[in-house]
Amino acid sequence: MNCDAKLFHKGFSLIEVHISIFILSIGVIGAAGLQLAAFRAERQAAIQTAALQLATEISDVVRAIGRRRPATAGSSPVTGLSYQSAFDGDPQVPAKLCYSARCNIDELTEFEIYEWKARVKASLPGGRLLICHDSAPWDNGKKSLSWACHGDTNGQGPLVVKLGWQAQNPDGSPARSENGSFAPGLVMTVGPSRL
Repeated sequence: MNCDAKLFHKGFSLIEVHISIFILSIGVIGAAGLQLAAFRAERQAAIQTAALQLATEISDVVRAIGRRRPATAGSSPVTGLSYQSAFDGDPQVPAKLCYSARCNIDELTEFEIYEWKARVKASLPGGRLLICHDSAPWDNGKKSLSWACHGDTNGQGPLVVKLGWQAQNPDGSPARSENGSFAPGLVMTVGPSRL
């Protein structure tokens, strides 16, 4: 038997090496794509968690504001509060910061609103906050939550906190509706219409 023939049968051909490298590269590209998708999902989960904590805190403070004010004072002073970090910019610093200073009810409310806006801007990309009376936050036509408020400032409908942020599509582009905006990511009911 010829020596050359013996070596040919025991080794790998160049075509086999190229095929194995090609298959390996497809696996590596797939793993990288999976890693990117996991990173995006983790980021969205972190944003949702931050939004849920913020909405819970806002709801608790709005309830406290309702208890601090007499029932004859009418609607909550935060009803109708709207803030869009992408358009409104940095929130206006109140006249009195109530970290260690003694504040009256109005100053404390103004300070708390400032803190909410600052946290929305810091923790939610393109964050938006809306507090209003809304008896129907879900839009059946669009199959999503809606920024429209179906209540009035006289306390008709439950008081809700709506938070939204600029989410991303799987390709990294901003997720927007047909009118160029994004829907609320979460709506939390503060309490009955008397707040």
